[in-house]
Amino acid sequence: NGKNTSIHHTVFRNCTDDAIELETWGSENFRFYNNVITNCWGGISVGSNPRGPLYIYRNQVDATTIFKTEKGEKAGYCIKFGSDFANATENIKFYHNNFRGEEIIHVWDKKSNPDKFNNIEFINNVFYAEGNSDGISNLWSLVPCRNGNFFNGNLYNKSACLEKIKQYCPEFEKKGIVAGVLLSKGVLQIKKRKGVNQGTNDVLLNRWPDLVKIKDGKPDIGAREY
Repeated sequence: NGKNTSIHHTVFRNCTDDAIELETWGSENFRFYNNVITNCWGGISVGSNPRGPLYIYRNQVDATTIFKTEKGEKAGYCIKFGSDFANATENIKFYHNNFRGEEIIHVWDKKSNPDKFNNIEFINNVFYAEGNSDGISNLWSLVPCRNGNFFNGNLYNKSACLEKIKQYCPEFEKKGIVAGVLLSKGVLQIKKRKGVNQGTNDVLLNRWPDLVKIKDGKPDIGAREY
């Protein structure tokens, strides 16, 4: 558990499981920002986490490593959710991150219940789904319109991913867009800067602890403010 705690400007590399597990019985005002996760099978796990808020922002997460098991190869994921040991996962804010993987969001739902997920927000992130995947798995465990869960202003490299999220709730992704994404030395770059000034101001209204100043009041999508 952590109160008023930050993990930042750290590189997590070559992991065969989750790079970091932010799984506690009740962290409050926890900040994970400006980190790089690369060549890992799993990215960020928030398997259970009551209380909060947890702010996860301006990170580069690359979870493209293939894990070999007795049953064959298995792709990893950028974000893992669950609600088992603490019986709830709530008040987690994913703002302005770059996510790349065959699965972006994976809900570990063997014991999960939609009503255990509350106030989960994904705003102004880049979702780059590899391969034939749309990047979202078992999302029904997380995304019901109720409980304060919210998606908006995210950029997707595949329209199937955006449409899959919209189908759950008409209030989701009113400012979500699809655009080409390039890889430059393992870092995601939006083609022709299509995410510039395309983000939503929802996060500015939430008083989150970002150190990057949005001088023109128009946030760019992704981890970098151009």
